[in-house]
Amino acid sequence: MSSQTSDPTNNPDTALPVIETDLDRAGVLDRLGRASRRGRLPGYSDQLDGSLFRVAAFGVHFDRQLLAHEEPGDGCTRIRFRSRLPLKAPAILAVALLLSVEP
Repeated sequence: MSSQTSDPTNNPDTALPVIETDLDRAGVLDRLGRASRRGRLPGYSDQLDGSLFRVAAFGVHFDRQLLAHEEPGDGCTRIRFRSRLPLKAPAILAVALLLSVEP
């Protein structure tokens, strides 16, 4: 796998890379599955609708999910990433802050 340029539509400081590989979908998932069984990919799941795979991305304040989407390329597979924040933890924090404020 080789790294490609960042997505120009996002902020360059926070843009996630686009990866090009000559592996097909099954080859990518096989290598990621082996890495996850060795403990290198926490929260790995390839049983998703619309995404190639998902891994846990541990953050500063809240943990996020890193989702990968595949795109066909010129004799290669492009893997584009996006980060998603599950709303459960921020919602619990917001409720706790609202309930802890005394009048």
